[in-house]
Amino acid sequence: MRQLGCFAHILNLVITDSYKETPMLTDVKEQASKIVTVTRESHLLGDKFKKIQEIMGNKPKRSINDVGTRWNSAFLMLERLLKLKNAACILLEEPDMEATVGHFGTEKWQAVKQAEDVLRLFLKPRLRSLEKSM
Repeated sequence: MRQLGCFAHILNLVITDSYKETPMLTDVKEQASKIVTVTRESHLLGDKFKKIQEIMGNKPKRSINDVGTRWNSAFLMLERLLKLKNAACILLEEPDMEATVGHFGTEKWQAVKQAEDVLRLFLKPRLRSLEKSM
């Protein structure tokens, strides 16, 4: 098990450093994080986000925060945000959202998907390592 912990720590360091070397990835992660923060910290916007999902016929889900010490939390945040994209797009039309979050158009959503795809590549080897250790 010690080796698995070491592997997870090294993987976290590699991915965290890659954010620093990839400004687009950092920008996407930061903007996605702003959307998450707004929907989780503002009761008004959080309730609107939930209501939008219900109106769309979906069971409401909360967005997931990124935790700086766990690389996979960025993946989980982006993955959930993509699942909630339609509701998020409607919420982003609210007054003052662009001032809070910044412009989040088609190109930004494509960048979120690309970032999620890249991070997913790192998740697969980790899952295989976990399976082998069990």
